Amino acid sequence: QAWLSLQAGTSLQMLLTTCPQLLAAALHALAAQESTLNEAAANALIELFSASNTQLSATCPSSLENASRLGAQLIQLAADLRLEESLERRDVDDRARHVCRVVAAFAERAVDIIAATDGPLLAIVTLMMRMLGADLAIAELTVDFWCSIQDTPLEQRNEQLRQPLYRNLHQMMIKQCTLPADFTTWEESDELQEEDFERFREQSAIEVLGTCMQLLHSEFVASLREGLGAPSWQQVEAAMFVVRGLHVDFKGVLSRGDEAGALPVAVAQEQKRDVQDLLGGIFGRLSEWRPEGQPQPLVVTAVRLCGAYGKWLQAEKPNLLLGCLWLTLQATELPFVAKHAAESFRALCVHGRRLLGDPVTVNQVLCALQPLLRSQDLDSELRVALTEGAARLIGAMRNASNAGQLLQVLVSDPCEALSLLLQQLSEAPSEEAQRALGAEIALRINFISSSIRFCDNFSKSNHPVPPVLQGCWPLLQAAGTRCRRPEVVQALCELYSKSMVTLGGLLEPLLPSMLQQIRELFCASPVVGCLTCITQALQMYGEKEGAVYDSLSDAVEKIIDVVCTWIRTAPDPEAEPELLTAFFEMCHRGLVFRPGLMLDLECMPRLFESAICCIAHQEFQHTRAALTFLCLFMSGTDAANQFRETAIHCLQQNGSRRRAKHTFMHWPVHCL
Repeated sequence: QAWLSLQAGTSLQMLLTTCPQLLAAALHALAAQESTLNEAAANALIELFSASNTQLSATCPSSLENASRLGAQLIQLAADLRLEESLERRDVDDRARHVCRVVAAFAERAVDIIAATDGPLLAIVTLMMRMLGADLAIAELTVDFWCSIQDTPLEQRNEQLRQPLYRNLHQMMIKQCTLPADFTTWEESDELQEEDFERFREQSAIEVLGTCMQLLHSEFVASLREGLGAPSWQQVEAAMFVVRGLHVDFKGVLSRGDEAGALPVAVAQEQKRDVQDLLGGIFGRLSEWRPEGQPQPLVVTAVRLCGAYGKWLQAEKPNLLLGCLWLTLQATELPFVAKHAAESFRALCVHGRRLLGDPVTVNQVLCALQPLLRSQDLDSELRVALTEGAARLIGAMRNASNAGQLLQVLVSDPCEALSLLLQQLSEAPSEEAQRALGAEIALRINFISSSIRFCDNFSKSNHPVPPVLQGCWPLLQAAGTRCRRPEVVQALCELYSKSMVTLGGLLEPLLPSMLQQIRELFCASPVVGCLTCITQALQMYGEKEGAVYDSLSDAVEKIIDVVCTWIRTAPDPEAEPELLTAFFEMCHRGLVFRPGLMLDLECMPRLFESAICCIAHQEFQHTRAALTFLCLFMSGTDAANQFRETAIHCLQQNGSRRRAKHTFMHWPVHCL
């Protein structure tokens, strides 16, 4: 292995030709009764097989000869160690595991030769199939080999490595994906580890099963239908897992047109019909299925399956969509599946909002959601996901009046909770209690934000959000006044940003108070959200006059003053690169969308000086943002021509021109 690490051009062919005894010694070392020697030999052989200059081509006679010799030696070694019997019993010691590693590495390197072989190398495939049936750690060694066989055209492969191989491969992989017959819960399982099992299924198994589906077509679908009808819930769960894991492949089959590509048209049409029938049968059962009292893995897989096919249900089986939605809602009450259930609920609402967005259905959904949204046992991210799902349905409603009433229902709980939390702030005895209350206040603001963000399809003349937001406004203003913790400030700014996107000009009456609050919040707790919010306001409302212009100008000037003072006085201004990046992006967007507002500010010379200071920093992101701002500031735009004296004044004031030139000339070349 040390010799190989010198990278002196040593290849498998060179060793077989010039030092066959060395290679033979490494193979004999695999069979020794010494674990350290076994591991060293395995590592050396694997490094040899994986070396870039070890080429085994199916068109090269010497490669064919070398692969056959080495394959025969490995098969003999496996026979001497009774490896297949150990794999069958799943009683594999360390020595046998090292042999499996070497066999898998050889098979992967020689896959082109093995795929086209007519001789003894088929025994390697048989051994690899035995390895696939062993424990998951050994089975995973074979995955790259099975997927790599697909690179050899079907007509060039050995007959046994076509459909016959993939039938066996499919059956073996399904078996590995099926939980034991006596399985109950992961807490009681001694045989399997949940993390290992799920990783193998989600990554390795799905990749191999996808290749099986490409070759077996309707036969593959039929085997899944058989699994779904099995008496064992473990077999049913495994079949549903495959349907969910290969949802992209199944949707690809369904979206194929009359042109089937490489497949005969009749085969493609048959596969498409079979997939439609399979999915229709699954979701017909799931739409009436209830998760209470069912095995936990079965519930998890069923719920995730619903979320994966939301778009298909909306387009092909709209009559089953509501039943699947209720399944996800009911499953959210079960702790072991709550995360997947909330995410699937949101996915179904996203894809099925046009069908589900009627007043009766939305009202029923909100009634079912209320206990879940109030539950402290449910993770906050999941409650946000549920809120966003319901908001999607409200945003898709055709009647704005109905949407407004139901939106008010959705925000009423977080508003009431927010009011109570603000009252408790004055009674919080410690910093820890204040921190906990701040997190809860931010969460309720996030609920309100998630409720309104998707109502962007209504007309300006009859929009449901403004009345709801105006009702919440005093409470939001109070939250910003009474609790200025960073998480609360960030949540408020995200709410304001989403309100701007949703309402556009309809938010104008509330803008002055919003901008004033952001200005005050930034002075108390400078977070990136404040800068992002002002940037968005400049872009959307920069052309406005009157109170909006005055409030925007005041907010921008105050923020520039605060940041420039901090850059000048802080011991390490580079410690907040995200804040500085957002700040200079705000200033740049101001020059783009309202240059008059920016260049009329008295603080522009200080901003120019601060930007010059920052271009000598080491942090790439905010340095680039400062340079972008300076380039536009000095070059100007057509809209900014009347304000050119501001830029000239900044360049001349206090020797800034010489300083800027000096900074640029001494900037590290790699940064440029």
